[in-house]
Amino acid sequence: ANKIIAVSHSVALDYKSSTKWKNIDVIYNGIEFSNFPSAMTPEERTLVRNKYGILSNDFLIVTPGRYSAEKGHHVMISAVELLIKEYGEKSIKWVCAGYGNLKKSLDNLIVLRELKDRITLLGSLQHNDMLRLIESANLVVLPSIRESFGISAVESMYLGIPVIVSDVDGLAEVVDENSGVKVASNDSEALSKAIFQLMHDKDKMFNLTISAKEHVEQNFNIQICAKKWKHVLLQSGKM
Repeated sequence: ANKIIAVSHSVALDYKSSTKWKNIDVIYNGIEFSNFPSAMTPEERTLVRNKYGILSNDFLIVTPGRYSAEKGHHVMISAVELLIKEYGEKSIKWVCAGYGNLKKSLDNLIVLRELKDRITLLGSLQHNDMLRLIESANLVVLPSIRESFGISAVESMYLGIPVIVSDVDGLAEVVDENSGVKVASNDSEALSKAIFQLMHDKDKMFNLTISAKEHVEQNFNIQICAKKWKHVLLQSGKM
């Protein structure tokens, strides 16, 4: 190969530790923000929420992503339980959307924890429907145990929805201290505390949304990433 490219510094380090590759460049995944839906009106927000059985006064948390062990859904289930039983947050609703073979076991865990009225696990959604669901949320939480990048975090930040993510791998690179909240992975207590604090700090939620959109436009816009790819290709003599 003329060049080896990774989508995050975390991925690059993984490859360096598991192979003999030393010179690995990093170019983040680029997002075509111009294709995103226009800003959601209050009426549209209500319609989207109604579609999934969410009331206007519910505090809606959304998690996009496949149902697999590394996505950390079990951590969030415990965090929701703590928010309701320890913090008394009765307005919490958590909606996930994706595919994967862990969905059935997660559904069983939700029933066991008596959280069926608070948690909904959807199947896969079309991308535009997923963006609309995110935009109707109060908060996006990505409780992953491992994550090479974090496209859902980037999309959520661009849409103006505050994010809480696990402080792991690519997610730790995508979200900085001004654009979101990072918590220790696989720690339901820390996650529930972070959600509770953000729920009750409207100023911080607002400031995060402003900083986050600027952050993702500067770092993950497809135009910026494409220029980096062009530079790499020109250096390698393939253009």
